[in-house]
Amino acid sequence: MTYRRIALLRLLFQLFFLVFIAAVAVRGRLGQSFDTCESICPFGGAEGMIYFLTHRQYLCVLSYYNVALFIALLLLALAAGRLFCSYLCPLGLLYEKMNALRLRWKIKAKLPPPGVDRALQALRYLVIAVILYATWKIGDLVFRGYDPFFALFSLHGHGIAWTSYLVLGLTVAGALFIPMAWCRYLCPLGGAMDLPALVKLIRVTRDRGSCTGCGACDRTCPMAIPVSRRDEVREVNCTLCLQCASHCPEKDALQVRGPVKRPAAWVLPVLVLAFLVLSHLIAPLFRVPTLKSTFKPARPAAAPLKETVFTVEGLTCRGKSLMLSENLRYLPGMYEMETYASERKLIVRYDPGLLGEQDIRECIEGTMRDPETGEEAAPFRVLRAR
Repeated sequence: MTYRRIALLRLLFQLFFLVFIAAVAVRGRLGQSFDTCESICPFGGAEGMIYFLTHRQYLCVLSYYNVALFIALLLLALAAGRLFCSYLCPLGLLYEKMNALRLRWKIKAKLPPPGVDRALQALRYLVIAVILYATWKIGDLVFRGYDPFFALFSLHGHGIAWTSYLVLGLTVAGALFIPMAWCRYLCPLGGAMDLPALVKLIRVTRDRGSCTGCGACDRTCPMAIPVSRRDEVREVNCTLCLQCASHCPEKDALQVRGPVKRPAAWVLPVLVLAFLVLSHLIAPLFRVPTLKSTFKPARPAAAPLKETVFTVEGLTCRGKSLMLSENLRYLPGMYEMETYASERKLIVRYDPGLLGEQDIRECIEGTMRDPETGEEAAPFRVLRAR
C-alpha cells in the first residue's frame, strides 16, 4: 500500500470521526442521547483517574469509558506514538488544515529559536500537572473553561466559558504562523502520550542512499520536524501522519518501519482500529458508580431489601447525583443508592415494608434546592423504572 493511499485512508478516518463526534454532540444537546462530546474524550480518563483510584467513583460527567479510552490510548502510544492525533483527533484535523492553508498562502512559519521551542514544548507537562491537581482539589472538570475541543463540540453546553472560545480562536489563528501551535505547546492529551511515545515501536526512517536532501519532507511536516536530517524520527511530536513520506519524490527514501525492520505503514490504520476495539473491551473493567451513598434508617429492615433501577432525565453528573442523595436520604426505609451519570441510571435499595416505588419516584421528581444556584427547581424526570 503506497503512502498516498495511506494518507487518503487517514483522511477518511479523520472525516468519519469528525462527523461521528459532531453527531454525538448534536444528539446529546437535543436530548436524543445520553452521550456528549465529553463521553468520548480520552483526556477525561486522565482527569478522573486520581479520583477513580482514591474514591472508586467518577467526577462530574466522566465514566468508565473515559478511563478505558485513556488506558488504550497509552498502549497505542507505546506502539505508534501520537498516532491518535493524526487519525482520530478533530482538533488535529483542524490545525492540520490551518497548516495547509499556511503553506498554500506561502506564510513562512515563525518558530522560536530551538532552545526556546524546546522550553515551550515543556509547557504541556505544566498544563497537565495544573489540570490534574486543580481537578482533584476542586472536584470538577476545570479544564472545560479553556478546552478548544469542548468549545467546538459542547454546542455551548454546561460549563462553557468565554475563555474556551478565546483559546480556540487564538490557537486556530496562531496555526497560520506557528504550525500546530496548540498540539506543539499546550495540548495536555498530547503531553500525556509523550512518555510512552519515547519508546514507540513504529517510526519513520530515512535511507541516506536514496535521499537527495531536497527538503520536501521538512516543508510538509505539520509538526516542523527536520525529517531530512534524521536517520530515524524519534521526536515524540511525530504523529505518523506520513505527509513527509507521501510528498517525498524519491522511492523508498522515507519508510515506516517497526521492530522487524520491514515496511509497516499498513499497520497504522490497523492499530487505530485495535485501539477502538480494545477501549470497548476493557471499559466494563472500570465500571464504578458516579456516586454511592449508604444511609442509616432508624430501624433494621423487616424484610429483604428491594432494588429498583430508575432511568432519570437530568441525572447528568456527580453534582446532580449529590442533589438526589440529599433528598433520598430522608425517605424512611431508604438504605442505599448508586448513580451512573453517563447512563442516567439510579439504583436504590430500600425496605419495601416502609417505602414503595411510587414514593421514591415522587421524591426524585419533586422540588429540591440546587446547591450551585440556591434556587428551588424540579430538575429530574423518571423515564422508566424496573
